[in-house]
Amino acid sequence: MKNLKSYYEKDADFRKNEKSHSDIHIRFKYFIWPMIRNLPKYYRILDAGTGSGYMVNEIRKRGFVTIGSDLSSKMIKIAKKDYGNYFVTDDIMKSRFKDNQFDVVIFSETLEHIPDLNRAMKELRRVASKYILITVPYKEKVVMEVCPHCLKKYHKSGHIHYFDNAKIDIIVRKHKLKIVKMKKLMHMPYVKLGYPLGRVANKAIDILDLSTGVVILFEVKK
Repeated sequence: MKNLKSYYEKDADFRKNEKSHSDIHIRFKYFIWPMIRNLPKYYRILDAGTGSGYMVNEIRKRGFVTIGSDLSSKMIKIAKKDYGNYFVTDDIMKSRFKDNQFDVVIFSETLEHIPDLNRAMKELRRVASKYILITVPYKEKVVMEVCPHCLKKYHKSGHIHYFDNAKIDIIVRKHKLKIVKMKKLMHMPYVKLGYPLGRVANKAIDILDLSTGVVILFEVKK
């Protein structure tokens, strides 16, 4: 994980204003929050790979005990400065957290970047006592590009895994999970049309199998 940590430390300089981006706002408001809003308020929530800490702040404002973790110490410093002392540096591949420490673990737009997907899922399952919520790209091709500066090949957007229904089914079986809710999504209709027209457009996009992402709430079978 050394190279990955180095990458995200450098990436922190570009993501420090993430809280103002419409993408994360829409992802939380229309796709993540509806998945967890009816859970008991005493549930403990971890946002692993929290980045700027935006979602931790939003969830805490709605009454849940929530903390965020990130591989990048720079991002944690930014999150603490903006939202308070609710964040810790942590490597989800060998997490500091105890077994079943959280009722819910959120892992949003992160799993597609992790080289060892199964090891990450194993750790998420270990620290989550009830639910795991993930968002990942859906049917996005894994593409290699050449950097115009160093001329080295790299994965576009850092995405190294392909997710479709078959891949999701493998994750469910391998890690003894149960899908409670699953919603395919595309952010752009909400950006352009707002709500509720964005919701109607998303349903049409789902029917046409043109969704670019998916949010899944898994129940953990202990």
